[in-house]
Amino acid sequence: MVYIIFIVTTITEFVLLNLFWVLRENESFNSAIGSRQELVLDAAGRQMENYIRNLMDITDSVYFDILKDNGSDWDEKQRLLDLEYGVNNRYILDISFFDMEGNVRLTSTSAALKKGIDVKEESWFKDALSDPENAVFSEPVVENLFMDPSAHYEWSIPDNCKFQI
Repeated sequence: MVYIIFIVTTITEFVLLNLFWVLRENESFNSAIGSRQELVLDAAGRQMENYIRNLMDITDSVYFDILKDNGSDWDEKQRLLDLEYGVNNRYILDISFFDMEGNVRLTSTSAALKKGIDVKEESWFKDALSDPENAVFSEPVVENLFMDPSAHYEWSIPDNCKFQI
């Protein structure tokens, strides 16, 4: 009988100690995971801020250096746009400018607009016309305006700017 009580007591202590240890380690593990998640989210937030800041800088550069330069003809504006795109193509998919009727005036790609695309019906185009004073970044959309021989479309964040040129 003493042996049975000894064995039951020993097993109970063993189980309780292991349970206590597992719970303590689990709490420590969850705390470490939470700290790492905070670091990852903070880093992702800083990267997104840098990305948006770069897009805003590119927008300013294109506006002041290319579009606002009234002394340049359209061929020169296109050459400057190609240079700007070449420097920044790791940040942007495309830079295109449309007139008020939705026709392409300048584009950084050599692709043509798809047939049947009416840019005036695109939400980002309407947004640009509705707020002529500001550049506005729209929600992400799949960029599928231009003919793409590889049929590979990218998610993009349109920078809706209305510039009088």
